[in-house]
Amino acid sequence: MNPSYFRIKLARDEALERLCAWNKRPIREEIEVEYAKAVSVAVDENGLWKGVCLYVYENAGWTVFEELSGYHSFVDAEDWKAFAGDDSLVVAGYDEALLSAEFVVIENGTLVKNFTEIEDTPEKNVNQGTGFDEISSWVDVASFVDDDDLAYSGDGAVVIL
Repeated sequence: MNPSYFRIKLARDEALERLCAWNKRPIREEIEVEYAKAVSVAVDENGLWKGVCLYVYENAGWTVFEELSGYHSFVDAEDWKAFAGDDSLVVAGYDEALLSAEFVVIENGTLVKNFTEIEDTPEKNVNQGTGFDEISSWVDVASFVDDDDLAYSGDGAVVIL
């Protein structure tokens, strides 16, 4: 498995507007779809991603962007901070085949946790911050992702940038 998402404490419309500005890409397609059909509408007839593909929904005041195409994997924490602005943001993902994970938490514009672990390139590993001390390995990030009640919705939209 390699689930990955980021969520920002903003309403969906505002979060999408900020995402487009941050990525310097407009929304090319937005397709309301059940989660089970997200990948099928995000790929073309050859099975290739149609672009930067995300499954997007709101949950408890957060907009959640689930990575489909992997475009936002291992983005630098300072770049995430630029996306978050003065808002709160959580970035979490792992790949159990590659034994890697990333976890970034920004609260009200302040970087609280910056964690990256990649087994094949340990020189790139990072564990900075004063919060979320329970996160110290890719397994801890996997547990966070798997237990995050905000990171699942059966109804949302595939957004293609």
